[in-house]
Amino acid sequence: MYFYYMTISNKIITMNKKKPLTKEQLDDAERLKSLYVLKKNELRITQDDIADQLGIGQAAVSHYLNGINPLNTKTVVAFAKILKVKPSEISPSISFEIEEIAKLLIENDNQLSVAVKKDNSNNQLTKRQQELIDMFESLPEKEQNRFLQEIRNRTNEIYQLVKEINEKQKKRKMSPRLQ
Repeated sequence: MYFYYMTISNKIITMNKKKPLTKEQLDDAERLKSLYVLKKNELRITQDDIADQLGIGQAAVSHYLNGINPLNTKTVVAFAKILKVKPSEISPSISFEIEEIAKLLIENDNQLSVAVKKDNSNNQLTKRQQELIDMFESLPEKEQNRFLQEIRNRTNEIYQLVKEINEKQKKRKMSPRLQ
């Protein structure tokens, strides 16, 4: 079963079909909507405010909240930040995907650190590192500062996700599992 929706553009009507969401996706949307309803007064936010922060239209926010459009990793993380909740409160399955990605990032980071230590045992920069420094230094100071702040913010977001994942893993190991 598909849902059809119409788009009217310059007097041309097109019909597009859209797959219905799975039960899991609908459950995610329901949790998101419940959290939004619960938090909107406390945080003094509207769908328009969320749309502005996400860089999308209010209708798109409504479609996420009402289970018309499926959530994805990017939107779950963005909504979680805006609503000041954990991604797992919106979508346990997407949160699990985020945890898996974080594990891979940590593993790759550890491998990269070892490789960099081996490569830089004589404290020389690789061509790639030197290229990055040269490009950075060619930027105006204002752009350098903005770029550094973006990197700091992104790094902090990743470290926060990793910290949350590690805490969850510790809790799982400590709590007895129901059989």
